[in-house]
Amino acid sequence: MTNVAAETGRVTFWRMADLTPAGTKKLSERRYDWFFVVAFCFFIVTSIVTDSVNGLNESLDPDSPYVVERFIYDSYARVADPLLILNPPQVRWSAFISAFIWLPLYVYFVIAFVRGWNHARVPGLVYGGALAHGMITYMAEGTMGFMATTGWADPALCPGCTDPQTWYYLLANGPYLLVPLLMIVRMWKPDPFGTPAGEAEEPADRAVVVDLTGPEPLVSIDGTPATDVEVVEP
Repeated sequence: MTNVAAETGRVTFWRMADLTPAGTKKLSERRYDWFFVVAFCFFIVTSIVTDSVNGLNESLDPDSPYVVERFIYDSYARVADPLLILNPPQVRWSAFISAFIWLPLYVYFVIAFVRGWNHARVPGLVYGGALAHGMITYMAEGTMGFMATTGWADPALCPGCTDPQTWYYLLANGPYLLVPLLMIVRMWKPDPFGTPAGEAEEPADRAVVVDLTGPEPLVSIDGTPATDVEVVEP
Protein backbone atom coordinates (compact mmCIF):
# COMPACT_ATOMS: atom_id res chain seq x y z
CA MET A 1 0.00 0.00 0.00
CA THR A 2 1.27 3.54 -0.87
CA ASN A 3 0.19 6.89 0.61
CA VAL A 4 1.13 10.13 -1.23
CA ALA A 5 0.92 13.51 0.52
CA ALA A 6 1.28 16.08 -2.27
CA GLU A 7 1.36 19.13 0.00
CA THR A 8 4.34 17.84 1.97
CA GLY A 9 6.20 15.94 -0.70
CA ARG A 10 6.32 12.78 1.40
CA VAL A 11 5.63 9.33 0.02
CA THR A 12 4.95 6.43 2.40
CA PHE A 13 5.17 2.82 1.29
CA TRP A 14 3.83 0.00 3.45
CA ARG A 15 5.33 -3.37 2.72
CA MET A 16 5.24 -6.76 4.39
CA ALA A 17 8.40 -8.02 6.09
CA ASP A 18 10.34 -10.72 4.31
CA LEU A 19 9.60 -14.30 5.29
CA THR A 20 12.75 -15.83 6.74
CA PRO A 21 12.07 -19.32 8.08
CA ALA A 22 14.75 -20.37 10.52
CA GLY A 23 14.70 -24.04 9.60
CA THR A 24 15.46 -26.96 11.87
CA LYS A 25 18.97 -26.73 13.28
CA LYS A 26 21.43 -29.49 12.46
CA LEU A 27 23.05 -31.50 15.24
CA SER A 28 26.34 -29.75 14.49
CA GLU A 29 24.60 -26.50 15.47
CA ARG A 30 23.22 -28.06 18.65
CA ARG A 31 26.45 -29.26 20.29
CA TYR A 32 24.92 -29.72 23.73
CA ASP A 33 22.42 -32.19 22.28
CA TRP A 34 25.27 -34.67 21.88
CA PHE A 35 24.88 -35.20 25.63
CA PHE A 36 21.39 -36.62 25.09
CA VAL A 37 22.48 -38.73 22.13
CA VAL A 38 25.26 -40.34 24.17
CA ALA A 39 23.07 -40.71 27.27
CA PHE A 40 20.24 -42.43 25.42
CA CYS A 41 22.68 -44.73 23.59
CA PHE A 42 24.05 -45.73 27.00
CA PHE A 43 20.53 -46.28 28.33
CA ILE A 44 19.79 -48.56 25.35
CA VAL A 45 22.69 -50.79 26.40
CA THR A 46 21.78 -50.86 30.10
CA SER A 47 18.11 -51.53 29.32
CA ILE A 48 19.04 -54.61 27.30
CA VAL A 49 21.94 -55.93 29.35
CA THR A 50 21.11 -55.13 32.99
CA ASP A 51 17.48 -54.02 33.43
CA SER A 52 16.19 -57.10 31.68
CA VAL A 53 17.83 -59.25 34.39
CA ASN A 54 15.68 -57.83 37.19
CA GLY A 55 12.69 -57.40 34.93
CA LEU A 56 12.54 -61.10 34.08
CA ASN A 57 13.71 -62.70 37.35
CA GLU A 58 12.24 -62.94 40.83
CA SER A 59 15.56 -62.18 42.56
CA LEU A 60 19.25 -61.91 41.80
CA ASP A 61 21.17 -65.17 42.12
CA PRO A 62 24.91 -65.03 42.95
CA ASP A 63 25.26 -68.50 41.38
CA SER A 64 23.31 -67.72 38.22
CA PRO A 65 24.66 -69.24 34.99
CA TYR A 66 24.19 -65.80 33.41
CA VAL A 67 27.49 -63.94 33.77
CA VAL A 68 25.84 -60.50 33.73
CA GLU A 69 23.58 -61.42 36.65
CA ARG A 70 26.56 -62.63 38.68
CA PHE A 71 28.45 -59.45 37.82
CA ILE A 72 25.57 -57.22 38.95
CA TYR A 73 25.28 -59.17 42.21
CA ASP A 74 28.97 -59.21 43.10
CA SER A 75 30.17 -55.83 41.85
CA TYR A 76 27.17 -53.65 42.65
CA ALA A 77 24.07 -55.04 44.35
CA ARG A 78 25.64 -56.64 47.42
CA VAL A 79 27.80 -53.57 48.19
CA ALA A 80 25.46 -50.72 47.22
CA ASP A 81 21.93 -51.82 46.29
CA PRO A 82 20.62 -54.78 48.31
CA LEU A 83 17.06 -53.92 47.24
CA LEU A 84 18.07 -55.08 43.76
CA ILE A 85 18.84 -58.53 45.18
CA LEU A 86 15.50 -58.87 46.93
CA ASN A 87 13.82 -57.54 43.77
CA PRO A 88 10.34 -56.75 45.12
CA PRO A 89 7.49 -56.03 42.67
CA GLN A 90 8.26 -52.29 42.56
CA VAL A 91 11.84 -52.93 41.48
CA ARG A 92 10.91 -55.75 39.13
CA TRP A 93 8.29 -53.71 37.30
CA SER A 94 10.55 -50.66 37.14
CA ALA A 95 13.24 -52.78 35.51
CA PHE A 96 10.71 -54.41 33.18
CA ILE A 97 9.41 -51.01 32.04
CA SER A 98 12.96 -49.81 31.46
CA ALA A 99 13.87 -52.90 29.45
CA PHE A 100 10.77 -53.20 27.29
CA ILE A 101 9.01 -49.81 27.24
CA TRP A 102 11.72 -47.19 27.67
CA LEU A 103 14.05 -49.12 25.35
CA PRO A 104 12.19 -48.37 22.07
CA LEU A 105 11.66 -44.81 23.29
CA TYR A 106 15.42 -44.41 23.78
CA VAL A 107 15.97 -45.51 20.19
CA TYR A 108 13.36 -42.98 19.07
CA PHE A 109 15.01 -40.19 21.09
CA VAL A 110 18.45 -40.89 19.61
CA ILE A 111 17.04 -40.57 16.09
CA ALA A 112 14.97 -37.52 17.09
CA PHE A 113 17.97 -35.63 18.46
CA VAL A 114 20.12 -36.52 15.46
CA ARG A 115 17.44 -35.62 12.88
CA GLY A 116 15.88 -32.73 14.81
CA TRP A 117 12.33 -34.07 15.13
CA ASN A 118 10.22 -31.46 16.92
CA HIS A 119 7.41 -33.97 17.41
CA ALA A 120 9.64 -35.65 20.03
CA ARG A 121 8.77 -32.81 22.41
CA VAL A 122 5.58 -34.30 23.91
CA PRO A 123 7.01 -37.85 24.30
CA GLY A 124 10.10 -36.24 25.81
CA LEU A 125 8.09 -34.33 28.41
CA VAL A 126 6.02 -37.41 29.28
CA TYR A 127 9.14 -39.55 29.57
CA GLY A 128 10.93 -36.94 31.68
CA GLY A 129 8.08 -36.59 34.17
CA ALA A 130 7.37 -40.32 34.41
CA LEU A 131 10.96 -41.46 34.89
CA ALA A 132 11.83 -38.61 37.24
CA HIS A 133 8.88 -39.53 39.46
CA GLY A 134 9.75 -43.22 39.33
CA MET A 135 13.40 -42.63 40.16
CA ILE A 136 12.63 -40.36 43.11
CA THR A 137 10.48 -43.01 44.77
CA TYR A 138 12.88 -45.81 43.79
CA MET A 139 15.93 -44.01 45.15
CA ALA A 140 14.12 -43.04 48.35
CA GLU A 141 13.44 -46.73 49.03
CA GLY A 142 16.92 -47.70 47.89
CA THR A 143 18.68 -45.31 50.29
CA MET A 144 16.28 -45.09 53.25
CA GLY A 145 14.17 -48.25 53.05
CA PHE A 146 14.35 -51.53 54.97
CA MET A 147 16.98 -53.24 52.82
CA ALA A 148 19.26 -50.20 52.83
CA THR A 149 19.13 -49.71 56.61
CA THR A 150 18.83 -53.13 58.26
CA GLY A 151 17.76 -55.77 55.73
CA TRP A 152 21.20 -55.99 54.11
CA ALA A 153 22.61 -57.54 57.31
CA ASP A 154 20.29 -60.56 57.09
CA PRO A 155 22.20 -63.32 55.26
CA ALA A 156 18.94 -65.06 54.43
CA LEU A 157 17.75 -62.01 52.49
CA CYS A 158 21.07 -60.74 51.19
CA PRO A 159 23.90 -63.31 51.16
CA GLY A 160 27.32 -61.72 51.17
CA CYS A 161 26.01 -58.16 51.49
CA THR A 162 27.93 -55.37 53.19
CA ASP A 163 26.86 -51.99 54.53
CA PRO A 164 25.54 -50.24 51.40
CA GLN A 165 27.82 -47.57 49.94
CA THR A 166 25.51 -44.63 49.34
CA TRP A 167 27.93 -42.79 47.04
CA TYR A 168 28.15 -45.84 44.79
CA TYR A 169 24.36 -46.12 44.73
CA LEU A 170 23.91 -42.45 43.78
CA LEU A 171 26.63 -42.68 41.14
CA ALA A 172 24.90 -45.64 39.50
CA ASN A 173 21.33 -44.33 39.70
CA GLY A 174 21.84 -40.57 39.51
CA PRO A 175 21.99 -40.38 35.70
CA TYR A 176 18.53 -41.96 35.47
CA LEU A 177 17.16 -39.02 37.45
CA LEU A 178 19.35 -36.30 35.97
CA VAL A 179 18.71 -37.10 32.30
CA PRO A 180 14.88 -37.03 32.47
CA LEU A 181 14.99 -33.76 34.41
CA LEU A 182 17.27 -32.24 31.79
CA MET A 183 14.98 -33.67 29.12
CA ILE A 184 12.07 -31.70 30.57
CA VAL A 185 14.15 -28.51 30.45
CA ARG A 186 15.32 -29.23 26.89
CA MET A 187 11.82 -29.97 25.58
CA TRP A 188 9.98 -27.26 27.50
CA LYS A 189 9.68 -24.73 24.65
CA PRO A 190 7.82 -25.50 21.40
CA ASP A 191 9.95 -26.47 18.39
CA PRO A 192 12.98 -27.44 20.50
CA PHE A 193 15.10 -28.10 17.41
CA GLY A 194 14.19 -24.93 15.52
CA THR A 195 11.33 -23.78 13.30
CA PRO A 196 10.81 -26.24 10.42
CA ALA A 197 11.32 -24.89 6.93
CA GLY A 198 8.13 -23.39 5.54
CA GLU A 199 6.80 -22.32 8.94
CA ALA A 200 7.75 -18.66 8.88
CA GLU A 201 7.18 -16.21 11.66
CA GLU A 202 4.25 -13.86 11.40
CA PRO A 203 5.22 -10.99 9.04
CA ALA A 204 4.92 -7.41 10.17
CA ASP A 205 4.17 -4.20 8.23
CA ARG A 206 7.07 -1.81 7.72
CA ALA A 207 6.79 1.86 6.72
CA VAL A 208 9.23 3.22 4.16
CA VAL A 209 9.01 7.03 3.97
CA VAL A 210 10.58 9.01 1.12
CA ASP A 211 10.87 12.75 1.84
CA LEU A 212 11.13 14.76 -1.39
CA THR A 213 11.00 18.23 0.13
CA GLY A 214 14.74 18.74 0.40
CA PRO A 215 17.47 18.99 -2.20
CA GLU A 216 18.12 15.28 -1.82
CA PRO A 217 15.47 12.60 -1.20
CA LEU A 218 15.59 11.25 2.37
CA VAL A 219 14.51 7.67 3.06
CA SER A 220 13.57 6.27 6.46
CA ILE A 221 12.31 2.82 7.45
CA ASP A 222 10.05 2.67 10.50
CA GLY A 223 11.33 6.10 11.49
CA THR A 224 15.02 5.17 11.20
CA PRO A 225 17.03 7.01 8.50
CA ALA A 226 18.29 4.66 5.81
CA THR A 227 21.62 5.90 4.49
CA ASP A 228 22.34 3.03 2.13
CA VAL A 229 19.17 3.42 -0.02
CA GLU A 230 19.35 5.06 -3.42
CA VAL A 231 16.27 6.74 -4.90
CA VAL A 232 16.18 6.38 -8.67
CA GLU A 233 13.95 8.74 -10.66
CA PRO A 234 11.95 7.10 -13.47
